[in-house]
Amino acid sequence: MRLSITVREKENFKNVFFPFDVSQPIYVCDIGYHKTPPKHTFGPAIRPYYLLHLIESGKGVIKRNGETTHLSAGQAFLIRPDEITTYAADEKEPWTYYWIAFNGPFATTLVKQCIQKLHMPYLKSGLITLKTAVNREFDGTVSLLNMLFEVLNALAKE
Repeated sequence: MRLSITVREKENFKNVFFPFDVSQPIYVCDIGYHKTPPKHTFGPAIRPYYLLHLIESGKGVIKRNGETTHLSAGQAFLIRPDEITTYAADEKEPWTYYWIAFNGPFATTLVKQCIQKLHMPYLKSGLITLKTAVNREFDGTVSLLNMLFEVLNALAKE
């Protein structure tokens, strides 16, 4: 049985929304990519879920708790539920990133086990998994969660 999804798509942007059950221990909310224009900014915003971005190319910044972190291709950054963040693309080298949003009680446990920092390098396999996922159909929750676990497993440990 294929999952019923909603897709929002325009030039240089795609967002795939999945049905989810908040009573589940972990679930994927959405995935997508954005090839941003120069100086594109998102936020300040608060989300009710974890949001992991993998930067494919370019560079930008994320602002949270009064701190600004500069990021570039090959790095990932995590936004936690209820955290106020703003992120912005560089003026000369705007970024292209892929993301996955997920939540649930087990998501908190998983993040603690897999992610030691709020920004980190990632293995290329994680980006390949997300890039493929943005354009594929999922036959159920298990395949969707498998994709999430593959991406989390690709976060490089320091």
